[in-house]
Amino acid sequence: MKKRFLIVLSALILALTGCATFEGDIPIDAGWETAWLSPANLR
Repeated sequence: MKKRFLIVLSALILALTGCATFEGDIPIDAGWETAWLSPANLR
């Protein structure tokens, strides 16, 4: 049981390490503008 746990844990660590090697910029563009609501704008 302990050996199986170590094998699964090792595979999980290798998979997560492979996903964490992204290099470069991550563009963040929501594509919409914020519309603020206030009582003055509801008239």
